[in-house]
Amino acid sequence: MVSPAPSFSARTRRRVALACLGAALGLAAPGCASRYKADAEPPTYAAQAKISVKLNKTGNRQVRVEMLHLAPPTKIANANKMYMVWFSVPGSPPVKAGALEYNARRRRGLLRATTPNPKFEVIVTIEQSVRPTAPSDQVILRKLVSKI
Repeated sequence: MVSPAPSFSARTRRRVALACLGAALGLAAPGCASRYKADAEPPTYAAQAKISVKLNKTGNRQVRVEMLHLAPPTKIANANKMYMVWFSVPGSPPVKAGALEYNARRRRGLLRATTPNPKFEVIVTIEQSVRPTAPSDQVILRKLVSKI
């Protein structure tokens, strides 16, 4: 024998609906992060990237780029000085986000930056200058970021 479905009062249904709505809105609220993983391109064969994008209270995106198993830039070529991160928005030239803080002992690079753009591409390049004005041709990572 099948028992009848329980009946809920209008007040209970309203509470459940509000709880569901609150949970859905909470997914896009400040503090939630989207995470991305990507493998680097040659000549940094073993490197892997972890990218985290988090919406802050002002509506900007806080971006954290971490590169693991990353060879020192001078090991790839003596003229290389550093790894640089760029943000690219369709229709605009790439904007310098900053240099990866490279830890040779841990073979890791880390950058924290902020962007107002909801959809952008993260580009990591190897640079031969410490003050590049545009990305070099040595691109080791490209990742489109657009969930938040």
